[in-house]
Amino acid sequence: DILEATKLLKELKDRNLELKAK
Repeated sequence: DILEATKLLKELKDRNLELKAK
């Protein structure tokens, strides 16, 4: 499901930004 994949990608991206911010 494309929506599910997009959601997962967004979560990964947000997590990456959080890690870089620390």
